[in-house]
Amino acid sequence: MIVGLLTGLVPALQGSDPHLARTLREGTRGSGLSRSRTRATLLLVQAAVSVILLIGTGLFVRSLRHVNRVSLGIDVNRLVSATIDLRSVGIDSAAADEYFDRAVEAARRLRGVASATLADAGPFGGWSIGVELNVPGRDSLPGVKGNRVQSAVAPNYFATVGTRILRGRPFVDADARTGAPPIVIISESISRWLWPNEDAIGKCLQVGDKKAPCAEIVGIAATTHRNSIAEDAEAMQVYTPIQRGRSDARARVLVVRPAGDDPDALIEPLRRTMQSVMPGVPFADVRPMRMSLAGELRPWQLGATMFAAFGLIALVLSSLGLYSVVAYTVAQRMHELGVRVALGAQVGDIRRLVLAHGLRIAALGVAGGTIISLVSGKLVAPMLFKTSPRDPAVFTAVIVLLLAVATIASLVPARRATKADPLVALRAE
Repeated sequence: MIVGLLTGLVPALQGSDPHLARTLREGTRGSGLSRSRTRATLLLVQAAVSVILLIGTGLFVRSLRHVNRVSLGIDVNRLVSATIDLRSVGIDSAAADEYFDRAVEAARRLRGVASATLADAGPFGGWSIGVELNVPGRDSLPGVKGNRVQSAVAPNYFATVGTRILRGRPFVDADARTGAPPIVIISESISRWLWPNEDAIGKCLQVGDKKAPCAEIVGIAATTHRNSIAEDAEAMQVYTPIQRGRSDARARVLVVRPAGDDPDALIEPLRRTMQSVMPGVPFADVRPMRMSLAGELRPWQLGATMFAAFGLIALVLSSLGLYSVVAYTVAQRMHELGVRVALGAQVGDIRRLVLAHGLRIAALGVAGGTIISLVSGKLVAPMLFKTSPRDPAVFTAVIVLLLAVATIASLVPARRATKADPLVALRAE
C-alpha cells in the first residue's frame, strides 16, 4: 500500500507544475519527461540492486561448488552410522564389548551390507577427543595450525569408511588384544609436520603427555576432515586400536557401508537389528552420514538459492524498467528525432543515440552496484568458502550480463526511433 501511494504521489507532484506558460510553450516537443531525474534515479537503483544480488548469487554458487569438490578423505555419501550409547543401561565394560561384537556381526549379516566397523566417535559426529603429541628426544615440536584429534577404531575401519592407507598397514585383530604393544596410525598431515623429510613408519610417538608409553607408527592414512567441511585441511588425526575392557568405552558408533549406492535403504533394517540384538538398549540413532553434513551445506545452498531468486527478479524488473523508460523517451522525442533525420542524421546515428541513452543509465547503475559490492565484500566473506568476496570472474560475468540485458532492452525502442518521419517533423515546424 505504501509503495502504491508513493508511486502515485511522485508523478502527481511532478504534474502539478505551476509554470503553465512554460508547459504550453514547450507543448509535446518538450523533452523534460525524458530527462526526469526520478525515472533515472529509479533505474540506477534497480540496476545497482541487480548487480549486488547477482554478484551475491555468483559468490555463493562458487562457494557451493568449492564445497562439493572438497576431498573429505571419507566416502560420506555411501555410509550409514548408528550411535549406540550403553552408559545408561548399567552394564559393565565386558558386557558392553560383547554387545558391540554382536551388533557388528548382526550388521554384517544384513542383506545389502558390504562391511561394518566400530569407532569411538564416527566422522562428522559433532565431537572429538583432542590429544597432545610428543616425540621422544625432542624438547619442542614445530608450531602448526589445526587440531590434533585421537580416534579409537576397529581393524577394518579404514576399508569401511574409504580412507586410504598411504604407507604401512591398517590395524589387524591382534593389535586390539589385551597386552598388545601400543601402536598408532597417523594422518599424512602429522607425518609432514613431524618428519617432513623422513619416513614416519616405525617412529615412536607419545599420544598424551610425555609420560605416555611410546607407540610405534605402523601406518600413514590420508588426511581427512573429521568434524567440518570448512575445518583446516591440515587437521591431524591419530588412530589407535579399540581396546577391550575399557570402563569409559560404553558408547560406540557403528559405521556401515552398503553394497549398493542407496544408504537410506539400510536405515530401518539396521535400527531394528540394533534393537533386536540386545532388547532394552536405548534407541539407536541411525542416519546416513551425509545428513551430518547437511547443516553445513545448508547456508551455502540457501544463500545461492535466495540470491539467485531475488537477483533474477531484480534483473527482470531492471530490464523491463529500462525498456519502458527508453521506449517512453523515444515516444516523447519522435519530433526531435524526425528533425535530426531531416538534417541528415542516418539510421545508425539515431539507433546509437537511443542505445547510448539506455546504456548510459545501465552503466551508471552497474558501476554503483559494483562499488557497493566491493566495499561490502568483507560482510559476506565469513559466509563464503574458498571464494574471494571480490572474485573477478563473478564481477566480470555480472557486469557483462547486465550490460547485455540493457542493450537488448534498448534495441526495440531504438528500432522504433529509426522510423521517425522527417516530413511530419517539418510540417509541425
